Amino acid sequence: MRRQATLHAFWTCYSLGMLVRTPIVIGAEIAALAANALAFARTFRRRVDLLDGRLSLLFLGGVPCDVVPLVFGERFAAVLYDGVLLDPGSPRMRRSLARHLQGLAPGAIRAVAATHHHEEHVGNLGWAARATGAPIVLAEATAALARPGHRLPPVRRVMIGQPEALDGPIEPLGSQLATPHGRLIVLPAPGHCADHVVLYDPQTRVLLAGDGFMGTYFATPNADVDSVR
Repeated sequence: MRRQATLHAFWTCYSLGMLVRTPIVIGAEIAALAANALAFARTFRRRVDLLDGRLSLLFLGGVPCDVVPLVFGERFAAVLYDGVLLDPGSPRMRRSLARHLQGLAPGAIRAVAATHHHEEHVGNLGWAARATGAPIVLAEATAALARPGHRLPPVRRVMIGQPEALDGPIEPLGSQLATPHGRLIVLPAPGHCADHVVLYDPQTRVLLAGDGFMGTYFATPNADVDSVR
């Protein structure tokens, strides 16, 4: 091999390996994109009701943020749990959120909250509060980051949408949040970002984890994310 290899042994083996692997890699990527497209189509702007209607997943989207689930497989959804609208999406997802809210009974939403300050979680807080008449309830650290509507990096601003500043009153999210049928225990869950919290219903043993749990590894461009924790 060393005597006959034109590019020397290492580079010859490396080049041959690349030629063998390239069609496999391309095929795997095509299969992954097809799976993403199928999953996106199955949940496109859908509302999924669980636990006899106590929990609803409101799948959101818009242009151009629909590129994210199609390419990366990460879908956007707000959560409606026992009167609490959680993580209501970004401004570019507002039209899809409005359609979901139109299908709810008056007074169905008693509070609007977010698990953390990222734009796809807080971008519609003010609008949703005005549309439903419900108060915004946020942890102190999240409120401090979300209230000024901090400027996003260009890619996130274009793809997901720049959150607006919150100029109305914000109620503090303490250790518990009362709901029409019980309470949610608020637990700090740093790792995805420093202000991340999760909400737990001890009665039904349901955990509303936000981005505290992701089913696959996601190489995020967000500088405040610790992907290991």
